[in-house]
Amino acid sequence: VMLNMLLAIIMDTYTNVKSQVTSSETLVQQASELFRRWRSNSKGTRVSLPKIWQAFEAKLGPIPDALNGENGEAIRHAIITVPLFMATVPGLQESQAKHLLTSAVADYAAEYEASHGLSLADAMGTISKMQTELVAFVSEARRAQ
Repeated sequence: VMLNMLLAIIMDTYTNVKSQVTSSETLVQQASELFRRWRSNSKGTRVSLPKIWQAFEAKLGPIPDALNGENGEAIRHAIITVPLFMATVPGLQESQAKHLLTSAVADYAAEYEASHGLSLADAMGTISKMQTELVAFVSEARRAQ
C-alpha cells in the first residue's frame, strides 16, 4: 500500500509537470502569434489588449477599484456577451470578440480544473480505501454464507 501511495505521488507530480509543459507554447508558436497580432494591429483589423483594457476602464473606472468596490461582486459575476463586448470596445470586430471570450472561458476552465480537480494521489487514496472496504465486504459476505 505504501509503495502504491509513493507511486501515486510520483505520477501525480509527473502529470502536473507534463500538463504544464504540453500546454506551453513553443518559441515558434509565440513568434507566429506576435507576428499575427502585429500584422492585424498594423492593418487596423484588431484592437490591442491595452486599448481593450482602456475601454473597460473608461466605462468602469480603474479595474482594481471597480472589482473591489461596492459593485465589485456584480462586476465579477457579470456575463460579457459578444455584442456587449463589441459595444464597450470601439472598433472591436466580432471575430476578435469571439476569440477573446472563448479563450478567456477556456483559460478559466483550465485554471478551475487545476485548482479544484482530483489529483492522482487523492484518487489513489480513494481507490485504496475502496479496496479495503471491498475486501472487508467480501469477507463478511463469505462468512455469512
